Amino acid sequence: MKLNKKSGAFAGLFALAAVGGTLAYFNQTAAITNPFATKSYAAEVVEHFNPADGEDWKPGAEVEKMVGAKNTGDYPVLVRIRMDEEWSRGDAEPFKTISSVGNDNKTLKAFNNVTEAGGFYTAHQKDITDGIVPTTLNANDGDDTVVHKALTVDTTDWMDGGDGYWYWNGIIEAGKTTDALMTSVRLASNTDFGKYEKIRGYYTLSASDAGNAEDGNGVKALNEDGTVNIKFDVDSYLKKTSQDWTIISGTDEEAIKKAEKEAAKEAKENNGYFFRKSEQNITEAQGYANAEYDLTIHTQFIQATKDAVASEWKTAPEAITGLAGLE
Repeated sequence: MKLNKKSGAFAGLFALAAVGGTLAYFNQTAAITNPFATKSYAAEVVEHFNPADGEDWKPGAEVEKMVGAKNTGDYPVLVRIRMDEEWSRGDAEPFKTISSVGNDNKTLKAFNNVTEAGGFYTAHQKDITDGIVPTTLNANDGDDTVVHKALTVDTTDWMDGGDGYWYWNGIIEAGKTTDALMTSVRLASNTDFGKYEKIRGYYTLSASDAGNAEDGNGVKALNEDGTVNIKFDVDSYLKKTSQDWTIISGTDEEAIKKAEKEAAKEAKENNGYFFRKSEQNITEAQGYANAEYDLTIHTQFIQATKDAVASEWKTAPEAITGLAGLE
């Protein structure tokens, strides 16, 4: 019996424990806000250039074009610049393109390969009179640029990176502006402005028509003494009488002279009056004539940190990667 009583007591304790259930632990959530704020990275290209100055660009002419960079943000930045140039006509695809950035240093050289000597600027071109603009560069028997860019790498903190970029050799603090990388552009004096063919025209006014011939303005062909009136406008006379010049064209000067001489001899034998005109017209091989030139400036800014340089400017020279002050 005693044994049974103990068993009953343990059984009651076990039941109480089961009813008591889960133990509760103290727990509370607290939060605090840590304020952070960012400022801005911002920059802009600084340029002084009047497009009107380039509307009638002649060989040898210089046009002011100043290019630099300004940090308009709140943090220090680094900057580098590359350039592309294109020649085109109307809406057609560019017929000549040169970039400062390429697969090798040949393109960088070609981009500014204009030689100056005594104020005369000379560009390398395969042929300066054939009116043809090769798409290849000098290194491949073609044309390099015909535009000299007055860069300031020798007089300012801009440096040639050797990779087609020009780097500002320093950190640009907020609100600061670099010196100008370029101050002007000049069209080479020997720029190929197309191939021209000589055009000669002649007209023989017969002796029978000469006495009564008048041009479109009423000016007679002959003076009272039978000599030719210098004021007689042959063009307007031919238009009035529905006639035209006999044209001789081509590049063979001797052949043109021979044809003119034979026509003049025939006019003399028939007592006629011989008139001639001479002009040069550009052929379809226009070279750089009647074209538009576009120089595009690509300016790249990055934050002034070693990680940014290592990630974004892998070809940067040591002078840039080792700049003092980079974080």
